[in-house]
Amino acid sequence: MKLAVESKPAFASKAYKYTVSDSSVAAVSSNGEITAKKIGKCVVTVTSKVDPSVKTKVTVKVLPAAVSSVETVYASKKAVNIKWSSVEGAAGYEVYILRGGEKKLLFTTGKTSGKVSGLASKTEYTIFVRAYADVGSAKYRSAYCKAVIKTK
Repeated sequence: MKLAVESKPAFASKAYKYTVSDSSVAAVSSNGEITAKKIGKCVVTVTSKVDPSVKTKVTVKVLPAAVSSVETVYASKKAVNIKWSSVEGAAGYEVYILRGGEKKLLFTTGKTSGKVSGLASKTEYTIFVRAYADVGSAKYRSAYCKAVIKTK
């Protein structure tokens, strides 16, 4: 990802210095290109090379990668066993079901599989799985991976 910096007025110098508060989380190049290193949060400071008192800060959160696939392992009349792809650096996974137009958390697990139970037979359900990582007291969550499952 590259930071887009706009100088005002438009004719002002476009020479900037970029620094990062935690180089173990992300690196920033001399032209503002940010490279993620690990899950966490850091602050990138952009400082004018012409007037160092002119600066701005941007908070950067590096999230876990998203689960790439969810599939049915076994389906019965009232439950479905599912599995999903693992995510490097994830502490665990959250599994949600879509009910009444809202995602409802079903369970959290450290495994890459689980059982969705209490379902009606011959019915399709939309399931979402996302990875999370704990960094200090903060929890960082990935984007959701969506799948449709069906009972017998």
